[in-house]
Amino acid sequence: MPTYSVNEAIESLEWLVGKDITVRGLLSFQFENIERLHGKVVVVEGTLQGPAPNFGGCGHVSLWPAEMVARTLERAPTAR
Repeated sequence: MPTYSVNEAIESLEWLVGKDITVRGLLSFQFENIERLHGKVVVVEGTLQGPAPNFGGCGHVSLWPAEMVARTLERAPTAR
């Protein structure tokens, strides 16, 4: 499965929508179950989704250009 940075995935959204990919980047959201990963570099495997046809974006109030249906989320190894 190819690995992309968050920016690379967004820039390639047209070709990546609906595909299984790996994204490596800094987690900046705090959720109850993953608070220990806040501010850490993580690797997420899942399916990249684009906005629905009638909306200009994804998520709450269509604020994001894409969303990912994650299957795995783990802290990235320190060396790349």
